[in-house]
Amino acid sequence: MLNVKQATDIAGTIGNPSKMPGLGSYGLPAADASFVPHICTERGWQVPSTFGCPIGSILANVKGSTCSGCYADERGNYTYPSVQIAQTKRVVGVHHPQWVDAMVFLLERKFDKMYKEQLTDHLDFFFCNEERMPNESEMRDLEHLANLECAFFRWHDSGDVLGLWHLDKIYDVAERTPFLRHWLPTRETALVVKNDRDKPSNLLIRHSAQMVDGPLPRRVTHVSGVTTTDDYSCHAPKNDNECGSCRKCWDEDVEVVIYRKH
Repeated sequence: MLNVKQATDIAGTIGNPSKMPGLGSYGLPAADASFVPHICTERGWQVPSTFGCPIGSILANVKGSTCSGCYADERGNYTYPSVQIAQTKRVVGVHHPQWVDAMVFLLERKFDKMYKEQLTDHLDFFFCNEERMPNESEMRDLEHLANLECAFFRWHDSGDVLGLWHLDKIYDVAERTPFLRHWLPTRETALVVKNDRDKPSNLLIRHSAQMVDGPLPRRVTHVSGVTTTDDYSCHAPKNDNECGSCRKCWDEDVEVVIYRKH
């Protein structure tokens, strides 16, 4: 049995990228993550055996790649010491034997709190406009709207899967949180294909292209790319860089998502 402090001590915090819907994301150190050993030494944490992006650390040095000038490695909030410390805490946590339990606990707790808040807001809005309580059908609609705000989670707004052992742990978390739709963007296509374990039905793995305006990954169903043209399908650039009501990235029926380079 874990409490909030114990779970957070193991897994770190769940991030809240400003554009993202749902419960947020779990960001790890990106590219070569050269700051990880120093932070671990400074804070008395064991330096993890694996950290950084396996393929991304190579692509970061390739001009024209989707990892060249990575926003999670060189720009904005991701360079702040507090963010790097939080990312390091998480990658240390991923190696902990109780990490799956800790993540499930934190996701369950955050979902329960957020869902109640959203449903209360929708009920208040309905009551103020209709001056009555919703009937059974209307209540189901309000519950659906509350769920749309909460029941989505993104793995790795920075960083990537570290190995098959890490992917298995993510599968474990997804299987134990069936109330969530999980989205895992990755460049580790070969690693995912190599895994002979059945993917949880509530986890969508979307394989990222390696080059800007380049070919999309093959051998897999759900893919994404980055373009410098106006031929993109991501909703965010037309919505103040926020997802809004769009959930394409999590949608099994959407095989290709193209993002505009930023």
